[in-house]
Amino acid sequence: MKSQKRRVFLSGIIVILMMMLGVIGCGVDSVETVGESYESYKATIDGKTYTLEYRLLRPLDSLPHPLIILTHGRDGAHPKRDAWYVKGYGNLCSALAYNGYVVMMLVRRGYGNSGGPDSELKDTPYASGLEAAKDLLSAVGHMKTQPYVDPTRIVVMGQSQGGFAAIAFSTLKVDGVLGTVNISGGINYTSIDADPHSTRYLKWASDCGEYGKINTLPTLWIYSKNDWSIPPIASEPMFKSFQNAGGKGTFIMKPEWRGDGHGFCDDPGFFMGDLLSFFSTIGMAEQ
Repeated sequence: MKSQKRRVFLSGIIVILMMMLGVIGCGVDSVETVGESYESYKATIDGKTYTLEYRLLRPLDSLPHPLIILTHGRDGAHPKRDAWYVKGYGNLCSALAYNGYVVMMLVRRGYGNSGGPDSELKDTPYASGLEAAKDLLSAVGHMKTQPYVDPTRIVVMGQSQGGFAAIAFSTLKVDGVLGTVNISGGINYTSIDADPHSTRYLKWASDCGEYGKINTLPTLWIYSKNDWSIPPIASEPMFKSFQNAGGKGTFIMKPEWRGDGHGFCDDPGFFMGDLLSFFSTIGMAEQ
């Protein structure tokens, strides 16, 4: 495992390269200094209190900035706790922060050093997604009280299981939340390992339709053609089911990304233009 010093050095090099390539500073005024810290807060969910950890990146100035709450995926139906969840998506978080956004990288209940048991493995994708959305809702409530956050401009975003959770969150109506972003979203549920892939895909699509019926927020869905976990045969019907049921959304199928398109989330140059364009349409661009 690389030393912390080497990780910091490499992160700095990546940020410099992103600035040279225009990933940082496109669409909004870029900021010069970004701070990073590891924090936690008390979340009350269904009457119980949990300590949830997160990584915070934000512009170091005296102004309130729009907030992005980002959350992670899940390594199979029965994952081990991994302390590195909180360090995930470093390139994406840095690029967003240098573009003027406060970024909260949230670790949900039952993962990493966040408290509580594994709560998200439910009998249906629908229920599993809504359970994860409870953590995101608690994060919105916590972050809206911070003086460096503009509580009227918030986006909830996730990758893989977190992406499906972001779609589930789009069924809620929360003051200040302008939209959600699903990156490579799919979700685990109790019988996922026993189901053939075709059944899994049908369940995902069907339950996305149920979300579409009660959708309240604009959504952005981004996938890659060579995603081995959620291939186009799964992601496209998911979105169509959501949209046909009344859900508001934009679907983008990106080209192939390296050996497995499921992992493009931490390559912001691959999709940052799509992300910032969506932010602009929903009023999330820096003023």
